[in-house]
Amino acid sequence: MEITTRQRAILELILDTEGFITLGSIADSLGLSTRTVQRDLGAFPKRLGSFSKLIEKKSANGVRFCGDAKQRQSLRRHIADHTELRPSYSQNERMTGILYTLLTDREPHKIYSFSKDFGVTEATISADLDKCEKWFNSNKLALVRKPGVGVYVDADEWQRRRALMGLYYGCMEESGSADHAFRQPAASLGALFEADLLDAVKLALEETDREEELILNDRSRTALLIHLYLIVRRVRDGASITVPIPNLSNDDGARQLAGRLVKKLEKHCGTPIPEGEVEYLTAILMAAQGLRGFGSERSILKAKNIADKIIRIAEAKTGLIIEPDSGFYNALVNHLVPTIERLNMNMQIRNPMLKEIQTHYGSLYELAKTCAAVIEDELMLPVPDSEIGYIAIHLGVALEDSRSSYIRRCRAVVCCPSGIVTAQLLALRVNREFPDIEIVNSVSTSNIDCKRLQENGVEMIISTVPIEDSSIPCAVVSPFLNDSEKDNVWKILKVCKMEPPKERTYVKLSNLAASLTETKAYIDAILQILGNLFVWRDDGCTTVAELVQKVASHMAPTPEQKSILANDLFAREQFGSTVTENNRTMLLHCRSAAVDRLWLGIVTPKCFVHSHNMQEIRLKTILVMVAPKECPKQSLEAISAISRAVVEEGWFIDALRAGDKVDCYAAAEKILTAFYHSITKR
Repeated sequence: MEITTRQRAILELILDTEGFITLGSIADSLGLSTRTVQRDLGAFPKRLGSFSKLIEKKSANGVRFCGDAKQRQSLRRHIADHTELRPSYSQNERMTGILYTLLTDREPHKIYSFSKDFGVTEATISADLDKCEKWFNSNKLALVRKPGVGVYVDADEWQRRRALMGLYYGCMEESGSADHAFRQPAASLGALFEADLLDAVKLALEETDREEELILNDRSRTALLIHLYLIVRRVRDGASITVPIPNLSNDDGARQLAGRLVKKLEKHCGTPIPEGEVEYLTAILMAAQGLRGFGSERSILKAKNIADKIIRIAEAKTGLIIEPDSGFYNALVNHLVPTIERLNMNMQIRNPMLKEIQTHYGSLYELAKTCAAVIEDELMLPVPDSEIGYIAIHLGVALEDSRSSYIRRCRAVVCCPSGIVTAQLLALRVNREFPDIEIVNSVSTSNIDCKRLQENGVEMIISTVPIEDSSIPCAVVSPFLNDSEKDNVWKILKVCKMEPPKERTYVKLSNLAASLTETKAYIDAILQILGNLFVWRDDGCTTVAELVQKVASHMAPTPEQKSILANDLFAREQFGSTVTENNRTMLLHCRSAAVDRLWLGIVTPKCFVHSHNMQEIRLKTILVMVAPKECPKQSLEAISAISRAVVEEGWFIDALRAGDKVDCYAAAEKILTAFYHSITKR
């Protein structure tokens, strides 16, 4: 007996329903047409044998299972134990498989072979190919259909890889999955690629990134990983890049790095990679966003010239003055350099925020479109909408700094279980990624008071853990705010921005005595941190568990307090480790009743391997920060100044990593001195 996976899904839906279920309900639940459901029900007498008598159909009511509980269980067991499932594919799944096959194979394919692979008629495959042809046309590729020869794509290797990248990102945005060679991935690259080869490519990329500090964000890491995988996979399939890359600028830094990265791929994947792939990878490195900056001298000069003109247009159109030292100019130039390379080499960039920008920031997008005309005049090339969208983001940041009316800032608080390190790291990321969010405070989830926050006009909460019974919209994210989590924040932000700003009903009163008391609390906190600073060069601890026990023994005076502190540190780790983006520094922190003062420790282990985000990383520095369970906000602000410096001040983490106690003390003292000066100016 053989039924398709679709027929089994229909049957299980009937078995799960008491009484009749309409064919329309079945079709809606499974994403099918009513006609398809009718056809599959008609196959039940042949497929189910005597069990088919238990499936009752009535034209007015639908279909139901009319047996008793024992028969229902018997039928479930029968289809589970004895049915040989034959896959059934949706049109989107068939199209994905067809597109992938045609892009990765240069030989013509017969319609009959696709029909056999997917278990549908040749007429159905022909209809699928009609839609595939539209997809190829949108990607500027030609689908050739020759009677007697077959179907193939007329494209060179450069065009095929570009289309494969587009197909991958298109699949990432689709729901569902297929069991064919190219499956639509729901969450991970492992669903798309050969696991062993993917792991080898990851090792090569991670090793290079540790040495070169190449990658600046998670999105760029994923994109570069896909490009590297395609290089190795296509070379193994005998499809190397052999023709020169058109309009590739001469950048020795990018070319040399591409050569070193190719050597890593050869080492870890065991595949010799020809010289043409080095040139291809050079183009990828120069055109990618989110990587350490590359670009020819000509491109940099052109980017500066374009940036100057864009600023003049933006100022003239808005009547605002964009400050030259606001950081916008350098950020815009750094963005335009790879933009110019992409346009010259006819490379596309994906912008997942484009529709949101066009919908919710229409005026800003139109301004960016006007500014993009400068690029078109300079390069004599059209600027696609995806590039214009990114220019709009940069303009939004600059105009916000100039008190632009484009963006209403929503008041938010960030919080984590301890209320210290991860909350401050998260606040930094939110400030960088969302210019229309104003972070008004960083708090502990255990002390959160939604009523008080609302009185102070707080409109949203961004937290590293779920908050129960929150009357304020809350986005749950990780400390470093990955791309999918940004989307969650964006959704809540959109809702907040539709409402007028909330009036603050709570007014904080201050007087001289209160001000002096607050200043004293800051001074006490700074003295505690400097007085309880410890530095270890550790050869013994190789795991978090070992380090936690050693740290607890150092800070807690009694065995009971040691146990409490160790448990608190472990409990905080259960929410997820806090590791910097370069995977070199870990922040081990908590608030605990086992201590009565602030502690700061710097540990430089000899060999410390930690599992983070499903990969093993070798940490070079571990920063330990512990605060009392109940302590004033001034203490938390002081210890958080250290965690902010880890992310913002490169010299600071370099000083800590050296592991010299005198240098570490001097570095912490410098950060805390700047912090003290900042609070006295409030």
